[in-house]
Amino acid sequence: MKNRKRLLLFLLSLPVLMTGPAFSGDFDGSNALTGSVDRLIEINRLRVIEGVDPDTVGLPEKFIIDFRENTLRGTPDSLVRRVVRIKRIEHIEDKLILLGADEGMAGTSSGLGWSLSIEKPSGKAVLSAAGSGIAYVAFGTCTPIRGGK
Repeated sequence: MKNRKRLLLFLLSLPVLMTGPAFSGDFDGSNALTGSVDRLIEINRLRVIEGVDPDTVGLPEKFIIDFRENTLRGTPDSLVRRVVRIKRIEHIEDKLILLGADEGMAGTSSGLGWSLSIEKPSGKAVLSAAGSGIAYVAFGTCTPIRGGK
């Protein structure tokens, strides 16, 4: 009788156990992602600046992550036209983490290292980037592009 109850309980809970977050399979690198920056903070040696416009620091407000090319680039309507290479991709717990380094503008010391952490269940994203005496933290959201373009 106990075994039958356990089996019934298991079978009833199976649909709940099998349902995962709607997007989690889409954050495995098989589909490109589109994203947007909702909030950007600049931190330097003197102060913290809230509400920074992403375009002014070379970060597109709307972007595409292309896993086939290992790139992050602005959308076609973006003011920022740079393409940044993704050096490493990690799947840790329920997160997709992208890592990179960017030389920045030619002739300047604006190079920096960056990481983008995307929560697979929700698509919420945090970008952190640091260079010479400056750091940026951006909060945003990523969603899968069906068909993977």
